[in-house]
Amino acid sequence: RLKITLAKHKGSDNSGFCNTIADGLVQRIAMVDSEEESENVDKNRPTLTLLNIATAPAGSLLKQIGMLLSRLDNLSQVLVWSESEVVDAQQPCSIDIIELPRVNLSFR
Repeated sequence: RLKITLAKHKGSDNSGFCNTIADGLVQRIAMVDSEEESENVDKNRPTLTLLNIATAPAGSLLKQIGMLLSRLDNLSQVLVWSESEVVDAQQPCSIDIIELPRVNLSFR
């Protein structure tokens, strides 16, 4: 199951066109049941947080991995996940799983 949390930046949008800046936190939560109504979280598997290669600081490990993987596939098709507990989108964390679903590759 995916949990998406939006955090609005300070400031307001005076244009009236919904131009307020926000960060999104996307988490993959492992469930015991595949039923939609089920709320049984699988405690044996970690919650994964999606990392954004595009906003990674220049020279960071995430940005370097992104540049390397961009040779294999478009970055919009590259998923980099962290098992670290992430509360804020700007928080540093580990890189634990890399998935390239279109070419059917996964790295741990």
